[in-house]
Order: sequence, then C-alpha cells, then structure tokens
Amino acid sequence: MASKGKQRTSAVTAPELHPVQAKPLWENNEIQFARLIMEICANVTMVDDEIQAMRASMDLGQEDFDELWERAHDVWETAKGNR
Repeated sequence: MASKGKQRTSAVTAPELHPVQAKPLWENNEIQFARLIMEICANVTMVDDEIQAMRASMDLGQEDFDELWERAHDVWETAKGNR
C-alpha cells in the first residue's frame, strides 16, 4: 500500500495512454508488427495457393486467419490515430 503523500507509478505515463504506447513507437513490437503486416498486405499480391500455404503453416482456419489481418489493421489504424 502506498504511504501518504506518495502516488504509485506505473509504466503508463498518462491515464489515457494505452500501455502499448508507453514506449517509443519504434520499440513497440505490437505496433511495428501490425505495421509490417499492413505493409505486406498493401504491397504484396498473394495468390490463393500462397494464402492457403500460410494458413496451413500457421494451423489456422480461414476465419482465424482473416481475424489476424483485421486485428493488425485495427492496431495500426489506432497507432496512426485513425481510431
């Protein structure tokens, strides 16, 4: 329990700051991994066979695979301030 006059501190630097954003953006793996995935999505055209091979190697069904893309998209858009 904190003593009187002292406040507990945490890794979060402001109440509205998500813990993921508490470190410099370049060092934040969650943001940078989402950024990498979104750049791949925007710049690489994968044919169905390649997508199926990636899903198989990750042992994911189509729904879970699509969810990962969406989650990466959400993290990246939030980091950019678009959400």
